[in-house]
Amino acid sequence: MKVLIISMFYPSMNVIASRRSEAYTKYLNLFGVHPTIVTNIWEKVPIPDSNRYLWKEHSKEQDIIIENNTHYSVIRLPRYISKKQRLIDLLLKIPLAKSFVRYGLYYLGYFEPDLIYSYDAYKKFLYTHLQTNSYDLVLTIFSPHFHIRLGYDINKKFGIPFIGDYRDLWDNRLMNDELIKKYSEKFKNWQAKKWHRKWLNYSKMHSIVSGPWLEKLNYLTKREGGIVVTNGYENEIFETNHTTISDKYFYLTHTGRIYQEHDYSYLFKTLNLFLGKLSSEQRKKVLIRFYAPVRADNYKDIRDNIPTENLLIHGWISKEEVVKRLKESAIVFFPGWSKIKGWYPGKLFEYLGSQRNVLITPTDSSVEEEIINYCKAGICSSEIDVVATFLFEKFLEWEKHGSCKYEGIPERIYEYTRESQIKKMVNTMRNILDLKSPITSSNVKR
Repeated sequence: MKVLIISMFYPSMNVIASRRSEAYTKYLNLFGVHPTIVTNIWEKVPIPDSNRYLWKEHSKEQDIIIENNTHYSVIRLPRYISKKQRLIDLLLKIPLAKSFVRYGLYYLGYFEPDLIYSYDAYKKFLYTHLQTNSYDLVLTIFSPHFHIRLGYDINKKFGIPFIGDYRDLWDNRLMNDELIKKYSEKFKNWQAKKWHRKWLNYSKMHSIVSGPWLEKLNYLTKREGGIVVTNGYENEIFETNHTTISDKYFYLTHTGRIYQEHDYSYLFKTLNLFLGKLSSEQRKKVLIRFYAPVRADNYKDIRDNIPTENLLIHGWISKEEVVKRLKESAIVFFPGWSKIKGWYPGKLFEYLGSQRNVLITPTDSSVEEEIINYCKAGICSSEIDVVATFLFEKFLEWEKHGSCKYEGIPERIYEYTRESQIKKMVNTMRNILDLKSPITSSNVKR
């Protein structure tokens, strides 16, 4: 089976958007699928006197890069900023024109005005490429929006069936309409609903990362069916890392982005109660660590509510370093999405892979709580006393034994590996193509 994958982010970005497409190229071959992924050429340009960088813009003469590997192929398109794009960018800077232009583009189904050059480049290349190259299926990974549009374009012109694979809803706040207050945002969502409904009407199947979001996507687009393909963790990375829990510090570790929708008040109250149960000498052994982009607005409340002597704030770290930091921790934690149902943060799966006790507070009363309870991997609760007692008991275990009791169920946790989730997608592909035998553990290539 040959599958064409359309993804903007691949592979060497330390972001969750990149991990999903990377996983397809890494694991699809195990199930008899040869993927070809179309993406961009991503080249970093350092900003002088800064730790930051920009993505390089290419000239019109920049060649397309094609990489043919044993199990997959990659086609990288230059990031050439067209004259059309520069005109749009200019109009969006003019006060009297920008709102009209932006709303007009939304009305026409262009939801990333700064990426119209990219949509045009993908479409031009693919229309030529597909004249001489055949594929059984097209898999379009949202976001951006135009990937789903490309699946629709390709199906109409070439008749190739496509699957719309959603990493998120186009606005996750759709799970709680009260969070969408601005007219501009409501208008954009109204138009997005209209266009995704049209595009998905030509798809063979659609997928998204959680059950509640699948129900919402179906409602918005008037679809039925669909499948849940969660994000996941790469089991082999965790299995080959033998870092043990630190016996020097009782680490509570958070990795990944900090979102405005997070409610840290539960965590602050829990930590205050937990630390209050400890002696002054015991408190010195507790270190609460954050590994995330360091921005002042992210950390003001954290600095104000967690004692300085118990707090470590660090910037972004590599995937390999994340694994080490998680495995040396007694507890791995993040705040639940109390206002948005169905949101699996990517870090949750890495936490499961680390096989360390997971703490989520407050509970989302949805998928996070369900997965923690199903895997017996820790605690997900809004009851401050209960969570503080959990931390205190784990600290006493750690203090006595140098580690904490962990009751996670390996077989259930393994269901959330990237490999297991991609097997779901392959069986969906086989159904679409009317290939009779589903993929099972007995017919996986190794």
